[in-house]
Amino acid sequence: MRTKKRWLLGAISGFFFGLFLGLTLLGFGVYALDNVALTSLPIIFLVVGVLGALWGPLGRKKATAAPVPGPPDYSSFVSAPAPAPPPPPVGEPTPPPPTAPTLQNIAEGDTPPEQPAE
Repeated sequence: MRTKKRWLLGAISGFFFGLFLGLTLLGFGVYALDNVALTSLPIIFLVVGVLGALWGPLGRKKATAAPVPGPPDYSSFVSAPAPAPPPPPVGEPTPPPPTAPTLQNIAEGDTPPEQPAE
């Protein structure tokens, strides 16, 4: 089976890598503007890109037909919903719970309710 080789992609990417590498080396002052390496770097990396694209193994291997497992079963961790609370008894309304003493109650002279002894 023949695989697709992307030699044109390797050539373009190698050329631009060499071009920007040369510009970076020029910008940092490693090479002077009249140096031959600035013009030869894009050509060298163009060839390296083509060779890398022809040599590199691109493409996918055929997948084996392994069964895909389904999602895990969480039914043993889920409990039944809680039953609804019973309706309130019909008759007298329940009195509100006692409240804690407030500053207004103390200022009016009310005494706080007695706490049961433990």
